[in-house]
Amino acid sequence: FPSAQLFEGAQRNELVIRVQPNECIYLKMMNKTPGLSTDLTLSDLDLLYKDKFPGTYKPEPYERLILDAIMGDHNIFVRDDELLAAWKILTPVLHTLKEQGIEPKKYSFGSEGPPEAVQAAKDCGWIRPGNTKK
Repeated sequence: FPSAQLFEGAQRNELVIRVQPNECIYLKMMNKTPGLSTDLTLSDLDLLYKDKFPGTYKPEPYERLILDAIMGDHNIFVRDDELLAAWKILTPVLHTLKEQGIEPKKYSFGSEGPPEAVQAAKDCGWIRPGNTKK
């Protein structure tokens, strides 16, 4: 689908929620500058945990996971019916990949993904607004 941009060449708004590593939530948003002009400027709303809460202890992911298990908190664990449903969906896909000799595309950790996936997104009209890494 063609993009429907009100202002030609404006960057797209972007909401990023990163769980691991370097937990953060930030929003990049195009705003009209104050006054009578129609100029746009990029604004950031940024909550980077390590900057917002300096000097506080933040447990490693597995520390939190083990503590939750010890305390009997099952909120972050997958229920058995969820796991069975996931395998019910994925098992036929895995069998098809094996039968047809299809190898998953490899890509570097932290990258956008395999070049074929990036191209497929571009073919569908998705435009990467800029670097989402902080």
